[in-house]
Amino acid sequence: MKVRRVKEVMPDPQPESEPEIPDIMVDYDSGFKGIAEYIDSADPMVEWSEIREWLAKKPKSLQEALDMSTGCADMAVRARKLHRRAKKELKTFEYELKDRTQILREQAREHWEQKKLDGMKKQITNDMIEDWILENFPDTYKTLMLRLEELKGTVSLLEEMSNQVANRAPDLRRAVDELGKRTPDWMTGGQDK
Repeated sequence: MKVRRVKEVMPDPQPESEPEIPDIMVDYDSGFKGIAEYIDSADPMVEWSEIREWLAKKPKSLQEALDMSTGCADMAVRARKLHRRAKKELKTFEYELKDRTQILREQAREHWEQKKLDGMKKQITNDMIEDWILENFPDTYKTLMLRLEELKGTVSLLEEMSNQVANRAPDLRRAVDELGKRTPDWMTGGQDK
């Protein structure tokens, strides 16, 4: 008697569904959104050049000192705004960098996991992963790290500039006092005695 084998039909494997993303989005008071948009809308090169020009300017007359002193608060806000925007850009870059280098890290981990399967006894460390990336993608990794340092330097410079603008207010008040002492009364609207 011949036994017939029945071919068992396997169902098609279902593609793995992506995990459902939990709703973790946190928001802040919408009243601040306009301010955040105002900060982000500033043109960094325009702000940078105008603040630098303002910092380099030395008042030569009482009126110039008064005008600069009056504009000091505005310049301080603009400098802080530029610094905050640069900090936000740095954070964005760091998140993007982490995301992009994760691909390289996964390749490096796969390489070292294979080495472990082949008999390597060492535990995989972050230094080993970074060394593999540097060995296999030196130019790309170096460029990314230099961009990160460049952006950190920019943030630091803009923080310094913001502090310079804030520290300039007392100097301008002293300049107003000094220039006011040397200015004849008739130039400031007073009467000669």
